[in-house]
Amino acid sequence: MKLAIRRLFDIPGEVENFSGSLDLSWIERRGGHPFQTPVIVKGSAENHTGILTLSYTASFQLSMTCDRCLKELDKELHYSFRHTLVREINSEGEDDYILAPDGIIDISEIAATDIQLELPARFICSQDCKGLCTVCGANLNERDCGCQKNTVDPRLEVLRKLL
Repeated sequence: MKLAIRRLFDIPGEVENFSGSLDLSWIERRGGHPFQTPVIVKGSAENHTGILTLSYTASFQLSMTCDRCLKELDKELHYSFRHTLVREINSEGEDDYILAPDGIIDISEIAATDIQLELPARFICSQDCKGLCTVCGANLNERDCGCQKNTVDPRLEVLRKLL
């Protein structure tokens, strides 16, 4: 989804609205494809006295596996993003701006990058998820397996005897 912003740079107060959907099913995370449905993107590019601001929201459903109990879950997420757009950068190392020298930006590329950077490093079904038993592999959210979990590593048995 490309957005022509060339004329926005020249007209203070001008606004260009946009909306669309992105197919991010090609993104792979942890051996799976979490984006099963399109990402809905809505936003605007606005000239604030010569400074162009890109603001948008991304809404999508993420299909993932809980990192503690391996339960499959779908989660509805909504993120908001804001960027400053410029035609040229005067100094090296300015990573706070998106460069648009030809007056065209690719919203798809920007949104895909923003969303991937915003996704949590770990997915957990709930804050009180107990996970899996380290002995038998039972889901501790569903039942208590009764396994004895306080076995000591034989290599550390000598330390236990000292104490």
